[in-house]
Amino acid sequence: MGTMTASAVDARGLAGALAPAGSLLATRTEVVAVDGAKSLGDLLHGCPTGLVFSNAEQRLCGMRDDLTGWAGRLAAKLAVATLLDLEPVAALRERRDIGLAHLEVLPDRGDCPDGPGCLGPHPPALHLGSPAFAGVEGRWQLSISHTRSRAMALVARYSEGTVNLP
Repeated sequence: MGTMTASAVDARGLAGALAPAGSLLATRTEVVAVDGAKSLGDLLHGCPTGLVFSNAEQRLCGMRDDLTGWAGRLAAKLAVATLLDLEPVAALRERRDIGLAHLEVLPDRGDCPDGPGCLGPHPPALHLGSPAFAGVEGRWQLSISHTRSRAMALVARYSEGTVNLP
């Protein structure tokens, strides 16, 4: 699992739109190698699937013939968890539960004109599904991309409030 460094960027979102005045933007990019993994267990460093992915994510990713869907979601979860100071890579290697399964990365079908049953592609959205994350504030934007050998996720967290820069 390779990791690119976290970076602070200006007040522009993933799509280039200007963020609301007074917002603080933190980003994290994660890259997960798919090419060396022969199975989902390899991708997760032996960590049980249920500690990393929710039932809904497992159903969604299980419909694919390859590991790219799993790897993209894993990259997004690692980025979000890192922004929340959870040390996700160590948790995976130690097979420790830090709530990754409750950081659900699922298609955002909320504004789909075809309704909630639509199975077409939709951008990813983050759902914080645990009471442990109830106090997490801010808005999140995710972007996931992959090739056959790598998956990458860029996660941006917008927190409302005044930013005092030196």
